[in-house]
Amino acid sequence: MLQESSAFRLAVTCHLAILYSALGCNRVPVQSGNSRQLAIQAFEGAETAFAAGNFAEASKLFSTAIEHGLSSDSYGAATVKRTVCWGAEGKHQEALNELTRLEANAPNLDQVYAARAYVLAKQGKAAESRAALAKARQYNRTVQEFKD
Repeated sequence: MLQESSAFRLAVTCHLAILYSALGCNRVPVQSGNSRQLAIQAFEGAETAFAAGNFAEASKLFSTAIEHGLSSDSYGAATVKRTVCWGAEGKHQEALNELTRLEANAPNLDQVYAARAYVLAKQGKAAESRAALAKARQYNRTVQEFKD
């Protein structure tokens, strides 16, 4: 029952976030005490959507989670996976720009380059994609490729 109400709250909050952004509002009215919990719930929902291949929903939930303050470990995963979602949605330049920004300070460079490989493959740039994946494997030889 608690899980159902948490899921319901998350769904309502995400829909409000979309509504507020569509109306041009900069911030969703969320109490600061609930912000961390919202971030965690959004991240968990995004991970589920991502694993199911629902990249549009995962992208929205990762964005919500990032906005509401994730721990540094979850933040790194969320920002990288959001770029994969953008790549899957055809937002290639947006994804590549974000990956370039992340490259400067990311502790998870293997994931950053694996995501870059995915986006480049989506653009049909096979050689560049293979090079990015090879670079990812220089940081972590067991890094997994992102796939649809």
